[in-house]
Amino acid sequence: MAISEDVPGIAVTVRCHGHPLPEFGDPDAQDHINAATYPLETNYVQCIDNSAFDICIAIGPAYQWGYRDHIVVARVRIDGESVKGYIFQQHIPFHHMAICQGKEICNNFGVWCLRKFKFVAVKTGMSQPSTPYGLC
Repeated sequence: MAISEDVPGIAVTVRCHGHPLPEFGDPDAQDHINAATYPLETNYVQCIDNSAFDICIAIGPAYQWGYRDHIVVARVRIDGESVKGYIFQQHIPFHHMAICQGKEICNNFGVWCLRKFKFVAVKTGMSQPSTPYGLC
């Protein structure tokens, strides 16, 4: 569960079949330019080839809402591509958790559908995965 010490009370978990995957810290993570203003946490999970996964974002009671009517915006990005965004508000407590199960897209017929996340096999060398960014 990725929890930044700079922002206690916000947790992000990658889950496979409803169970959280073990996380590993990034030994090569570097501070970015605005680290004091915009804290960043980088972790990795070990994927299970061809398994569906989701991302759970939760705001717990340890989060200090502080200013009246402020919001928390969570953006989900996978392999550099924006997937979904969520807005959390203090006065709507049942909205303090979101589960991102895939990317909503509009197909050729004008119908919105959900492309669920799925891990692809990691290949080494010059070969590339057949589907980009773990979506299928």
